[in-house]
Amino acid sequence: MIDTLIKDIVPTKEDKAIIGGNFARWYGGFESYMIAGNFEVPIWAQTSHAMRDSENVVDNLTHLPRMMWNEWMAVLSTFKYGVHMMPTVAAGTFALNCAYFGIPCIGNQDVDTQLLCHPSLSVAVNDLEAAKELAIRLKEDKEFYNNCSNTAKKHYHQFYSVDVWKENFKNQL
Repeated sequence: MIDTLIKDIVPTKEDKAIIGGNFARWYGGFESYMIAGNFEVPIWAQTSHAMRDSENVVDNLTHLPRMMWNEWMAVLSTFKYGVHMMPTVAAGTFALNCAYFGIPCIGNQDVDTQLLCHPSLSVAVNDLEAAKELAIRLKEDKEFYNNCSNTAKKHYHQFYSVDVWKENFKNQL
């Protein structure tokens, strides 16, 4: 991630959760919503092409409007929790974006950005019980929360910073 457009954003975490994806099965949005409910805070989701018609009437779920990436990152920086139970391993930007700001994100262990940036919060696909337990622990255990947040930021820089990318690129030549 080239962070020149967002490097000056100062995260101001509010008591709210963001879920990755809408309720289409391949995004795992419904499962993410169910897990996020354990935080007992307002839940938000992105709006995408896969949004179901009835999603806008789900209790305690607000959809963000479509926005440019740098706007999205500014908004994301205000969340305290992230959940992305996406069963398909098609992308990992949600976990990566959360890690950049140190937002603990519960998600699919098969997604490399999830496992590398959020190792203590990575669960098997459809293991909603383990995800629920992690959500409750994040909410109740401040030390665990802070450890997950700090690990996410540290691992983002360790595995995904521009300098790491440049080094990996040079090694491929």
